[in-house]
Amino acid sequence: MKLDLNSQTLNVSFACRIEDAWVPVPETACTQSGFDWTLNGAHYSAQFTPAGDTLCYTLQMDAPNPTQLRMWLAVPGQSDYFHVIPCNIYGDNHAAEAKPGEFPLLTKDHHEVAFCAPLWEFRADRAAMPLAALCWDGGVAAAAVEPYSESEAGIIRNGVFAALPDAFGISLGYTNDPTTFKNRSTPAPSTRSMACKAQTSGRIYLHSGPRTELHEIIRQEYARHQDRAVPRNTLRQAVQGMLDTFAYQNFDAAAGEYTNRCCRPPRETEMRPWRLVTEIGWRRAGLSAGALPRCPWRGCRSAAGRGHEWRTAV
Repeated sequence: MKLDLNSQTLNVSFACRIEDAWVPVPETACTQSGFDWTLNGAHYSAQFTPAGDTLCYTLQMDAPNPTQLRMWLAVPGQSDYFHVIPCNIYGDNHAAEAKPGEFPLLTKDHHEVAFCAPLWEFRADRAAMPLAALCWDGGVAAAAVEPYSESEAGIIRNGVFAALPDAFGISLGYTNDPTTFKNRSTPAPSTRSMACKAQTSGRIYLHSGPRTELHEIIRQEYARHQDRAVPRNTLRQAVQGMLDTFAYQNFDAAAGEYTNRCCRPPRETEMRPWRLVTEIGWRRAGLSAGALPRCPWRGCRSAAGRGHEWRTAV
């Protein structure tokens, strides 16, 4: 099906997972407002709702067995494609320069290597922003998704994917496709999150202009997800507490020096001395004093018991 947004067109299709196979939703089940389809007792649907210059969507599935639902978006017939999944995929991840097999590469080459594939899907919460995007010469399209969904089995994780040459999208229930990137040069078996009954929602963007239009899309999504901290302490109380902790908790009497502290819950929950500040260097330890120059008073006796006086410049 084709979606019109901001005087431009996106190709949209859907597929549901039946056991280990992706089954396409037939074109005849789709309309401009979404689709509604039943297969062997499993019901899948999507609804689109215009909202200004974006298109809101909702995906739903209700099946007798665990399943997933993918939404594919494509922009064919363009040039200079550049895929983006923030902090996961940038273009092809420099496939021509990178050594095959070290990191995920979006490429049709080196198909014998685990980390080289023409399609990559990741958990949405593994991206810096839960969205997948496609840039080309003259435009940008993106689909954002809520990273988690409630289901009959508890919380499931949703996915974002990029596919050559001109497709991207999101999944209700993720799959690490084609494999799981454990660490450099080390693949692990593909993992997935499935459910019988779940839904998710998000937004589709389609902008004209250079690749940097994606910046504004990410800013809009960030504003939706941002959860600003609400400090319960005044700045003075916060700095006082930090100094008290450093002077009393981080001082190791046995060593006669200040240290990092560590524990290993749930097995070990007591904070114990780890590395001396003189060992890690004052450059790193200085990070703990980053707030002190903003302290609104000239001095405080945070470690009065030891006769220390911490002073800061205003």
